[in-house]
Order: sequence, then C-alpha cells, then structure tokens
Amino acid sequence: EGFTDGMRSSFADVAGRDADAQCEFFLKSFIFALGDNWKEIPELLKDYRKAGGETGMNHVQASDFLQKHGKTRTGTQRKNELDDVDINNDGIISFLEYLLLHYKVLILNEYYKRYEDFYPNGPEEDLSQDGIGLCGVGYKLVDELLTLPKGMNPQLTAAIESFTEAKKAREQKIKTLKAKADKGGVKGMAAQQELTIMESEDSTEINRVELTLQAAMRRADKRRGSQALNEQKAKAEAELKKAAEEKRAKLAAKRAMFEGKK
Repeated sequence: EGFTDGMRSSFADVAGRDADAQCEFFLKSFIFALGDNWKEIPELLKDYRKAGGETGMNHVQASDFLQKHGKTRTGTQRKNELDDVDINNDGIISFLEYLLLHYKVLILNEYYKRYEDFYPNGPEEDLSQDGIGLCGVGYKLVDELLTLPKGMNPQLTAAIESFTEAKKAREQKIKTLKAKADKGGVKGMAAQQELTIMESEDSTEINRVELTLQAAMRRADKRRGSQALNEQKAKAEAELKKAAEEKRAKLAAKRAMFEGKK
C-alpha cells in the first residue's frame, strides 16, 4: 500500500548494495535528524555484522537483534513490524531495512514535517511508546529514506563518504589480519602483533575524518537554519500578499455592485 514502482525500484537499488553503502545512504538521509546520535549507526552496523548479518538476517535473527538493542516488544509485535519493513518480501532483513524499524519514529516524524501541509493535524499514527506495534507505514519510511534533506551539500556528502571509506578500510584490514593470525606460523605471529597494535591504537585517521564530518554537519546545519528562516519569511510574505489581493478583490466586487445599482 502506498508504494510506487519507482519507490520499490529505488529502494531495491540501495538495499542491494553492501552494508557499508546502506549505512552511508541512511546517514545521508537522516544526518540532521540524528544530530549527535549519528554515531549510533556505524556502531549498530558493527554489532549487526557480529551477529551474523553481513548479508542480511532472517526474521528470527533480526527479532533477537532488535530485542537486544533496546527495542523491547512482544513476539507478535516483532514479527508484524519486521514484516512491515521487509520491503522486498524476501524473508531477509537487510541492514537498511533494520534501520527503518529501529528508527521508525524518527523517520515518521521527518516524514510528517515534510508533508505538514497535507497533514495539518499531525501524524495519523500514534508515535508514542517508540512506535511499538505500529505497522502499515513501510511506504512512508521508504519515501522519507529516499528523500535527501534540505541543506545537504557536496561538502557534507563528501565527509560522510570519507568517513564510511575510512571505517570500511580499517575493518577490512582487521579482518584480513585476523585471518592471517588464525593460520599461525611466523606470518601469523606477525599479523597478530600488527593486529594488537592496530586494535589498541586510538584510530587517529577515523577520529580525524569524524571531526571533519562533524564540522561539515555544523556548517550545513547553520546554512539549513538560514534557508528555513528565509523560506518562512517568503511564506509569510506570500500569505500577506494573498490576503491583500483578496481584500482588494472584495472591495472591487462591492464597488461594482454599488455602481451597478446607480
């Protein structure tokens, strides 16, 4: 319900990418809404992988993962909500689909902000209680996911991509070193030493890229605030102009009626 062929096709394109790319896309879509909590997304990806979700989780795995990450629900609620975000109905919950459920309320709030003119009374659904049991909103979640926020600019986009690349490269190197260390021998011992050093270091490169991303966020958010203020001002001016034109039209109509009676 509510899905267009274009939405399904666009979502399938993003969901078909690897988990890092899905993580990156979600960050781009909700970087402003997440605010300082944006760091939760790469951490969730790390946990998702550890739980066996490199290429997706079945509904049982995803249900357990959801419960272990603070999203307490009954078994029936978890089943129904997972069905709702299994957008392609393949029985597998990709990382992107999981994020749609984990951040359901945040996404719906953004959706209703964007469509406030169509929903003057606010959300149709009850978004309290962390959206527990809330279903039938998959198309709204996807619609908002596929709409990049106002204020997104090339600098912020590049910062998010650089962060994702640096994180992915580091994790791939750790994975490679672990595989070598497991084989033992001289090369295995050397790999284990390098791995120990790498895991204990302060991730200088990651921290540098992270700071760059946060700085880009602040700059973009500032411009975004100015843009929103200008849009509100333009809207108010347009409403005043419309009211003045309606008043002139009424006066003209009255004048025409008066002159017609003479």
